[in-house]
Amino acid sequence: MKVAAVQLISGDNYAENMERIEKRVTEAARGGADLVVLPEYCALYGSKISPTPKEQNQFLSDMSTLAIEHRVWLVAGTFPLSADANHKPYSSCVIFDSQGEIQGQYNKIHLFDADIPNDGLAAKQAAYRESDYFTPGLTPLLVDTPWGRIGIAICFDLRFPRLFAYFADTKCDFIIIPAAFTATTGRAHWEILVRARAIETQAYVVAVNQGGTHFNGTETYGGTMIINPWGEVLSSLAVGEGVLIEQLDRTSIAATRSQIPLVPKLIHATA
Repeated sequence: MKVAAVQLISGDNYAENMERIEKRVTEAARGGADLVVLPEYCALYGSKISPTPKEQNQFLSDMSTLAIEHRVWLVAGTFPLSADANHKPYSSCVIFDSQGEIQGQYNKIHLFDADIPNDGLAAKQAAYRESDYFTPGLTPLLVDTPWGRIGIAICFDLRFPRLFAYFADTKCDFIIIPAAFTATTGRAHWEILVRARAIETQAYVVAVNQGGTHFNGTETYGGTMIINPWGEVLSSLAVGEGVLIEQLDRTSIAATRSQIPLVPKLIHATA
């Protein structure tokens, strides 16, 4: 599988963001990508944004059209999609096949509620409260593709190893992580967490981040990267918008798993 990881600096204008996305998906398709991955908040950046049902349907339609026009599978970053009329929307990642059909929707389980020191341009400490605007998801998602099994995690999920233990147990070949890691947390934790998740699952990890200063003064880290099952960085971006394209070979997954078999043992605590 040839995968493309698209790093953006999204804003709060849907039409402008879609122009950016169209440009980068076109670039990825011309580079031969089979699967294209967009970052978290790709079409609308900012957790306080709450699209109407009509706007949610427009997003799904636009992403489906992109997948069809460019003949690619598309992991459509995240977008707020309604749980139901009585609840806040989910932060959802929808996966489209090259026919524009939805193959899965993952609703972010671990919402980002944190106080980050020295984050953003205008504040000594930034408070993030995704749970004020989103309903948490409940279940992981696995998607079987022509190239192997994909597991989806979103941003803050990266910090929760039990989710990735599930991916390891279910023999995921590729783990896709759309994200919008802040500059502060990214500098401290992004690469080490992404590489650790590849090492412990012995799978490819495609971690796709927002990457720069946004309209509201917040800064995202960038550092989009593609990691092989040995934990090596195949390619990466710093800050700014751009596209990474890499050929991923499943034989390296089998080789890594045969060289270092990871068979979990149940550990019993003693008094």
